Amino acid sequence: MERDQARRAKSRPSKSNASDIDSLVEDWFSMEFDAENELKEQRKRMKEAGRLGKDTKEIDWKLVKAGKTLYISSVFDLREWWLSMGSNNGSKWRKIYPVVPAVFSIPAANGHQERTFSACTNFDDVLRQRLKEERFEMSVLLAVNKSFSGEIADEENVIDLTADED
Repeated sequence: MERDQARRAKSRPSKSNASDIDSLVEDWFSMEFDAENELKEQRKRMKEAGRLGKDTKEIDWKLVKAGKTLYISSVFDLREWWLSMGSNNGSKWRKIYPVVPAVFSIPAANGHQERTFSACTNFDDVLRQRLKEERFEMSVLLAVNKSFSGEIADEENVIDLTADED
């Protein structure tokens, strides 16, 4: 029992260590990001490592210079960048290196899940209780994906679209 308590005490961060980590996280989120320079450096690293294949997308530098975030995110390899930046032994990010991939994987929004849940509630009524599970699932997916693309104007169209053909 004493060994377990000693082991747990060792695994807890000290207050100074916790404040160091807080400081690193604050630095991380306030860091400036120069997309053009980072993309050039990343391409150079990938080319040197032989990971820049023939199917690698060419970069439209005009879009990068214009700061088109969606385009930049489509050509930027976040994982490669973090591995090169955080795994370096001399890196100041070494203490938070193992945690950052978990943060990167958190979605920025959950709108898609909310739309799916709303579609499920629209289909859950007395008249549609007898839908088989597969038909219910496909109806909801069809409704969510169609409404996401803007092809369905309202709830009644969604229900009509997936109505039983009996």
